[in-house]
Amino acid sequence: MSIEDFFLGRGDDSVIRRTLFTDRVVERQAILRRIRETVERPATTQYDFGRPAVNVTAVSGQGGIGKTALLQKVAAEFTGDEQANVQKIVASVDFGDYSRHNFEVVLMQIRASLAGLSDTWSAFDIAFAHYWSRKHPGVPLVRFISQANFLGEEQRTVLSDQVAATVDGVLGGTGLVSSVYKLTGLLRTRIQESRTIKKLRENCPPFGVIVDETDPDKVIGYLPALLNSDLGRVAERRRVQVLCLLDTLENVQRAGAERGSLEDLVCRLVYLTPGIAYVVASRTALTWHDDRSAVRLTYGGADRWPDLPPGRPGQLRIGGLDAQSADELLSNSLEFAGRPAMPAEVRERVIHGSNGLPLHLELSISWYRNLLAQGAAPSAALVAETFPELVLRVVRDLSPQERDLLRGAALLRAFSSELLAEILPAVRTIHVQTFLHRSFVTRTPNSWMPFSLHENLRQAVIRHDHLTDDAWVGEEWRTNAERASDWVIRQALPDPHTPWDPNQEQLRRMVAAVLLIGNSALEHGHTPARFGELAFTVAEFGYSRVFESMPTPTAAASPTPLGRLLSASRALANTTYNESARYAALRECTTFGNDPYDHYVAAQFARAAEVSGDYPGAEHAYRSLGNANPQLAYYGALGLAGNALRNGRLATALALVPSEAGNGHQRCARFDLLGHIHLQGGDHRVAADWFGRALTEAQTVGAPVWVARGMRHQAIAHAWYDADRALATLPDAREMNESLDERIGVAQCDLASATAWAWKGEWGRARSALRDCWSHGINPIAIGHTGMIEVLFAQARGDVQAVTEAVDAILSAQPHASERRHTWLAVSALWADRRDLADFDAVEWYDSATAARARWSGISERMRATWRGSLQ
Repeated sequence: MSIEDFFLGRGDDSVIRRTLFTDRVVERQAILRRIRETVERPATTQYDFGRPAVNVTAVSGQGGIGKTALLQKVAAEFTGDEQANVQKIVASVDFGDYSRHNFEVVLMQIRASLAGLSDTWSAFDIAFAHYWSRKHPGVPLVRFISQANFLGEEQRTVLSDQVAATVDGVLGGTGLVSSVYKLTGLLRTRIQESRTIKKLRENCPPFGVIVDETDPDKVIGYLPALLNSDLGRVAERRRVQVLCLLDTLENVQRAGAERGSLEDLVCRLVYLTPGIAYVVASRTALTWHDDRSAVRLTYGGADRWPDLPPGRPGQLRIGGLDAQSADELLSNSLEFAGRPAMPAEVRERVIHGSNGLPLHLELSISWYRNLLAQGAAPSAALVAETFPELVLRVVRDLSPQERDLLRGAALLRAFSSELLAEILPAVRTIHVQTFLHRSFVTRTPNSWMPFSLHENLRQAVIRHDHLTDDAWVGEEWRTNAERASDWVIRQALPDPHTPWDPNQEQLRRMVAAVLLIGNSALEHGHTPARFGELAFTVAEFGYSRVFESMPTPTAAASPTPLGRLLSASRALANTTYNESARYAALRECTTFGNDPYDHYVAAQFARAAEVSGDYPGAEHAYRSLGNANPQLAYYGALGLAGNALRNGRLATALALVPSEAGNGHQRCARFDLLGHIHLQGGDHRVAADWFGRALTEAQTVGAPVWVARGMRHQAIAHAWYDADRALATLPDAREMNESLDERIGVAQCDLASATAWAWKGEWGRARSALRDCWSHGINPIAIGHTGMIEVLFAQARGDVQAVTEAVDAILSAQPHASERRHTWLAVSALWADRRDLADFDAVEWYDSATAARARWSGISERMRATWRGSLQ
């Protein structure tokens, strides 16, 4: 008796249902031959990064044609072909699961699959730990792995043990891999000193290049080279063969994909691991070899992928089964009393209607089996001639409860039993469990949303449900889709009034949720209330790159709030944009309206406007958030206070700072803003204390961006009164900001360095750091004003001409008085004695202009004394 029959209560096993694979002999042989050529090829070119890659076979074809089944059959035959003293491993990544749209997850899934081949993967594990400590400071890697639900329980245990042992071995102690924020510094030191590391640098050329790179976003795409190096080391001791299946790749293939996109990272994975054989399944052919890919992908072009052009052996396009194979499948999959349960005339009509599509054949078998179980024997006349007609017959022959469950399952591209219960609370649990064991329900192990329907089936259910007698009307589809989306958001985000500091598992849920709901909202035309809040939170935690998998809004949807949210999200993920291009793209999407989705867009625009120097635009955006949800409203209130600060209204800014903070991220932002108010007020010790509180809070909640900000801002404050302390913390602050691509942060580190070296009388170093600060091309006011420091240095030297030139440069950059309200310009005017630049007394100080003048004049006097001292 089959598992489906058992759980559907069919005790009579006279009708036998088998899941079979038929035909594809030519394709299977071709794929297996290429796999053997790859896994048996000597590893002599793994460090030749100009070589052609011949380790991938792409299987393409329409949905339902049997690509996934073919991959699974090939994998079974690969492992089933046992060879003496050969250990075989199959890894698998299905991009139909949105949680796999994070390349870290892809790498960890493949690395976990390889764990059984060896206990030690030194090059990859050390480099990945180094990457992780900079990309996710405050999140212990071993804890991340041990809680990674995208892996099986045994995989989590084995992988976390292996990584801990390797990294602790390098660090020279037990448990040091869990040192959280100290790990970056520990690894940086040991990477220079450890004998293991020195050996890796000598024997694995990519290792040194990767661990010496400070930007983790550049590193992650090249980590597969180290996985391949470790695999080669294992292969030196014993024979191993690795096959990796990449399914549903069409979900990451994008017409506008660019370097750094998920498709580019997958392409790098395949290219940099020539010792692994890959079989890829997609609805569309791989185009890594064409001329466009040669430009848009890191490893694109015909020279890189000589086997992928049409007609070459690396590209297989599969069609439907021939009539004989289809009849064999129908005959052998369903038997009654030792003979085919389907009469010949029924099979013939099914084959004619299916056009050889395996999904059609399998669904026909299930339909026929269900009717037999009900005591009916359908004649050939009842057989559907088209796929939509077949789906309609399947739906009609289900019970009323299961028809609703099928519709509920079609709402999103993935679902769970809990989600179905939320959508259909009146349906009993036994009916849900029975439905989940239907043959047309696909299960994805180790996934938050473990069930799905084949996309062809899902679309057919949605499009043709209106033909059933008890169909959901359009409003029911929208209402239930909204109910489903609201439930998904609640699982990813808690109650908006509840303090919350998410862990990595919740972050992975948020990533999957935002993509599931983005597609559902566009498909069903509904607007989940907290979708904007979810997207904002994903971006706040630094995962905006996943937005590249958001759907492109249709022409009809583009002018709507949903269309603007989707367009803004994709602008955030576009790796080809610089700050001005991103600002322009977000400006096109921003209406400052009162819709929750427009609030999200306005929040993203406000940040881009600040970076670009459009402070009126930023203030307009912040004011538009007054009626937003609590999270965005708090963000808007902080933004208004910050904007007041940038306009020289320190007292107003202090009064506008919200007194309450609902979560760790809000506390970080509040403390940071208070630090900036006192920094501009000249109370540098007070400012350093606030920045220190922001940094501690950021480390506690594991907020990398806020950790980077806290480190650099505290260094800036220290640079005014404790140069040694500033210089001691700047290396870590710089590395942290570089790793997160915080360009303003790197510039601020340069500014702090220039100021600190000046206090020590190291004028050459100070001027060099100031030149570095200018070189970033960022609005000086956003940094802390480079021109102000130029004035300070020139005034200390008594160089009147240099002071004049520095002030004139500031004036030429901001010729209108209305643009010169910032405190930094007032301080510059005070030091240069140039009231035409700004009026120091016009600044709205939080105490008095007299007190502020004393503080800032004292700094100028001290710097003059430092200059005189350096000359003696």
